[in-house]
Amino acid sequence: MMSQLLTDSSDARATRPSSAGSYVERAPAAFPVRWATVGSFLAADVAAIVLVCLITLGVLALAPESYSGLVLQVTGPVALLLLSAFALSGLYQVNSVHPALEMKRAAVLTGIVSATFGLGLYVFAPSIPGLLLVTATVGMLAVLIIPPVRGLFRVCCARFSWWGVPTVVISSAAAADEVLEILQRWPELGLKPVGVVQPGSREAVRGVPVIGRELLALPEVRRRGITHAVIASPDMTHRELSQRVQRFRRFFTQVSVIPAGPDVPAIWTSSNTWDGLTGFDRSERSLQFATAGKRVLDLLLTSLVVLLLTPLWIMIAILLKRESEGPVLFRQERMGQHGRPFTLYKFRTMHADAEDRLAEVLAGDPALKEEYEMYHKLKDDPRVTRVGEILRATSLDELPQLLNVLKGDMSLVGPRAYVPGERDEMNGHASTILQSQPGVTGLWQVAGRNELTFDERVYTDVHYTQTWSFWMDLYILVRTVPVVVTGEGAC
Repeated sequence: MMSQLLTDSSDARATRPSSAGSYVERAPAAFPVRWATVGSFLAADVAAIVLVCLITLGVLALAPESYSGLVLQVTGPVALLLLSAFALSGLYQVNSVHPALEMKRAAVLTGIVSATFGLGLYVFAPSIPGLLLVTATVGMLAVLIIPPVRGLFRVCCARFSWWGVPTVVISSAAAADEVLEILQRWPELGLKPVGVVQPGSREAVRGVPVIGRELLALPEVRRRGITHAVIASPDMTHRELSQRVQRFRRFFTQVSVIPAGPDVPAIWTSSNTWDGLTGFDRSERSLQFATAGKRVLDLLLTSLVVLLLTPLWIMIAILLKRESEGPVLFRQERMGQHGRPFTLYKFRTMHADAEDRLAEVLAGDPALKEEYEMYHKLKDDPRVTRVGEILRATSLDELPQLLNVLKGDMSLVGPRAYVPGERDEMNGHASTILQSQPGVTGLWQVAGRNELTFDERVYTDVHYTQTWSFWMDLYILVRTVPVVVTGEGAC
């Protein structure tokens, strides 16, 4: 994940820079990176618009009359208006915007532009047959397609060294590791850490060189084009933090404050402020509306996936029955919303005598026993069959959970479905997490999955439950695609 953009980390570890200036001399210029990042945003929107045009042509091909000419005539102006509106609204600026919030802005702006264009046609060209039908189809598809395509491009491009903006992390010694771990785990936030300012004698933190503990280097850092800074000092008072932010605004165009601490391991959250007080705004009315939208999305996507993947389900069932004895589906009692028990379905990935094998292995190997107690899983699990290993690596073992979604026991996105016996190990957070339906995928799965300890999964699920929104769900679904394709964090 660390690349040339994050400086030559091997040099940083081998020798401590003699001065802050010597490090800054080696820092790459931010200008080309910014244009490459902007180019990825533009490419995403162009690709999405082309996809909208193609799907519109396919949908309207079923109509009794041909509208292909009108589709091209409508898509062109709509595309120009959308790209112009996105540029004017700042969606092509290289800022550290939460991807879920960016997708929401893109959807709202796309809807406004499409509706305005359609209203203009209704007023000035009402007599052209089929024009309003084509415009409405293009507009609705654009609202549905552009935000997730934009999010997918952001997630995929964020892994490359040329994407994002070089960022200086200004942190206390205790918080530096966690802040950098967050930024490196979530590169799509757009902040590429290239240097750390903190007290102490460390030469590097997670591969990022420590510039020094004096702030004299910051004017030179800023002069070299590093315009973003992240502050993380959990031991500071609100007044001290405000004063520090104000001081650093002289050197950077964007100064962000990121929470640090064991209870905030996952990702940034937008917050509201009221006369100097900062907190999270939760509107029950908006939550009820979003919950209804969540259920509609669950039913539509799940029904489509189940229909398309039926041949794959049959093939997996045949392979499982041929390899080992036992049922095709694994059933286990889990805790649903409000703690209501339900039966969770998965494709069986273990031998029939799995529990006996586990007890024998844990009794004979203290290291494996410690690993199982920490993660509630084993990376090299002797209980797993050969077909089961493939299913786990590709996440295909999770497919039957779509039946739980259709039944209303689960959602496509949500916290982990915990076993009732794990309730006492959830550090008092069970009541918070169980407010939501468990999900087939979730924040913990795209934030590290089985590489997270059990406690980290719990804290991540708490974060998701407290900051949930329809757009967060859509973002997690988008981020799940590359995680499943690459097998990231699977075991």
